[in-house]
Amino acid sequence: MLERWNAGRHGGWIRLSVAGALAAMAVTRAGVGLAASGAPSFPDVHPGDWYYPAVSDLANRGIVHGSTDGRFHPEASVTRAEFTAMAVQAFGYHYTVLQGTQPKQVFSSQSDAIAYASQFDHAFVRDNQTGAVVWNNYPSSDQSQLQRDSTYSHFSDVPYGAWYWPVVEGAWAANVVHGVGGGQFAPDAQIDRQDMAALLINALRLSGVDPGKDVLQPFGDAGQLSTYAVVPVAMAVKVGVVSGDDKRLLHPKDPASRADAAAMIDKALQIPPDQLQAWQTRTIQQLQAVPQQVKLSLGQTQKIVALALRQDGEAVLVSVNWQVEGNIGTIQGGELQAKQAGTGTVIGTLTTADGRTLTTKIPVTVDASVPVQVELAVTPSLSLVPGGQAHIQVTLRDPAGQLVPGEVDLNVSVSDPSKGHLDTTKAVVTGGIGDLGTFTAGSQYGPVQVRADIATQGWKGSGQVTLNVVKVQNPVNGKGIWGTWVEWGTSGYDPDRIVQTSKQAGAKYIYLIVRNQPGEGTIRPESKAMLDAIVPRAHAAGIPVIGVVYLVDDPALDSSRMLTVAKYTTQTGERVDGLAADIEESPTSESISGTMIPVRQALGPDYPIIAVTYPPHISTAWQRSATYPWSTFGQYFTMISIMDYWHYEDRAYTADEVRNEIYNEAKAAATLTGRPVEVIGQAYRMNTASGKPFATVPTGEEVTAAMQAAKDAGASAFSLYRWDTATPGELSAFHNFSW
Repeated sequence: MLERWNAGRHGGWIRLSVAGALAAMAVTRAGVGLAASGAPSFPDVHPGDWYYPAVSDLANRGIVHGSTDGRFHPEASVTRAEFTAMAVQAFGYHYTVLQGTQPKQVFSSQSDAIAYASQFDHAFVRDNQTGAVVWNNYPSSDQSQLQRDSTYSHFSDVPYGAWYWPVVEGAWAANVVHGVGGGQFAPDAQIDRQDMAALLINALRLSGVDPGKDVLQPFGDAGQLSTYAVVPVAMAVKVGVVSGDDKRLLHPKDPASRADAAAMIDKALQIPPDQLQAWQTRTIQQLQAVPQQVKLSLGQTQKIVALALRQDGEAVLVSVNWQVEGNIGTIQGGELQAKQAGTGTVIGTLTTADGRTLTTKIPVTVDASVPVQVELAVTPSLSLVPGGQAHIQVTLRDPAGQLVPGEVDLNVSVSDPSKGHLDTTKAVVTGGIGDLGTFTAGSQYGPVQVRADIATQGWKGSGQVTLNVVKVQNPVNGKGIWGTWVEWGTSGYDPDRIVQTSKQAGAKYIYLIVRNQPGEGTIRPESKAMLDAIVPRAHAAGIPVIGVVYLVDDPALDSSRMLTVAKYTTQTGERVDGLAADIEESPTSESISGTMIPVRQALGPDYPIIAVTYPPHISTAWQRSATYPWSTFGQYFTMISIMDYWHYEDRAYTADEVRNEIYNEAKAAATLTGRPVEVIGQAYRMNTASGKPFATVPTGEEVTAAMQAAKDAGASAFSLYRWDTATPGELSAFHNFSW
């Protein structure tokens, strides 16, 4: 569940909830209003208030919530973005199918959206609550194009990343909103009553329906309606969404209050489904089904999506009667299951309110071959450097999920020989599990597919796995920053600002401290949100991201935690560019080896992994480093990153003191490990033994001296810890130093 509140408007009042939206639609289709007795109570909404039933009903449906003070604030105004979010949630416009940046259709069901999208090349499905891409058929080589397409904004004042971006984009794709002209939407402008009515008529798919000539005659201020609003407001009156006040006035251009918005939404949700469909079907011109033809094997299923299309190409959500001609299978809830070999037809029928019968037919062929699920697994890693090898195993399962008995022949192929070769082209699998051989990475970089097709008669199936031949380079070079936005709280957390200011300061990489669940290898939800927000933005800016994991001297747990972070895939399909193991405590050679051997086996020998350690000299503040297994670090880590916080006494430091400290520690770390060294410089205030913060912090001159000393000592990089606590002087010194 994703919650967003628009701060500054009484704490917000709309919560976007997929579960709540689906529940609202289920109630709407049943034509039943929920009792107000079970609704959340608001101290400023009382029985007897004209808006009480509507607010209670919408609260029960999960569409409106109180502000941070627990109140509803019925008289407060509503923005265009807020009301659009309500409409998208209330009427089920949850998933948009797009080709490039062009919307095709909008669906309430994710499975329907995916089934429809699968007919297009380079299509993707976006969640209109979160903005996440939930399905796509872009090739791996086009993932950067997918990133651009999926973050596109139709309106210039609705930027990607704004809380209202996904709902406004979804509403535009659904033809529910059209903007205010000039390519703008005016999301923060107050919405008036006539625009609220027009938006709801669009959402109800009633635009274009003739309400009759005399609907607005009883209202004394109907002449004040804007030209574009006359027909939709008349239609809103016709179906009972708008009724005017006790003086028969519409007040079309008055700003709408929260109470007005709740009342109008609730009236729209209360329209009986049969009455709504009767109005909607007046505009339907064609019944269309996807896919247009179906080929299945015995036992397989196929989702069929019916679209009742209006003249303008928009789809109306209607109930279609399905039947199967020919003894090939059954269909229920739009899902066809193949039960007997042969040919047949799936027929969908819809009768409109004006007596027209629309039909769509889908030819179906059911193959007598038994479908087999072909699963390919790769060890030790899907990512290989040129010359690296991976072993491929195959598992064959029948429709019941059981291993396929007997011997099955497979043909095996590789998509691009320049990116690697397999030491076999045929394989025989006995008992459902077998080997396909060893893949050796070639000289060209990029994705390569290994495919296995069943060659034995009576069985049918294929499977493939994508490996990636990579040119691994250590991304930790030059200047970097440490991000601790989740670890130390999210006050002022702004991913766009973080990445932008990092780039402006000359940072060439970003460390993100990722919190894992205690005692588990899983990542906490707030850390996933941080990765989802920062990684794609940093990559778009050309900045690699290193995920930082704190080791707890439990090799099995530490390995699991590191691999979970390395393999976490953001909603845009991206991963961190390397790992950093924050060692700190008192590791042994055995604990480091026990942790790193499985990590290296899974990620490969060249995957960038940085050891974050205390400086080696025991004369500094870090006493524990005296027992570090420095030579063991050198065996497993790409780089040694020493936390050389020189300002460990509450006093002023000279530039020479800083230079000597940093230079000696960087030299010693390189000698002890035989690895490149990074110096982590200080940009935070230490504490006294009693916990009282130091009165002094490193100056800009100290930061400059530290960076110069690190460079003179042969260090490969210098990063600043922490970015969110750095002073202007420290930031200026970091920015001005050339590396």
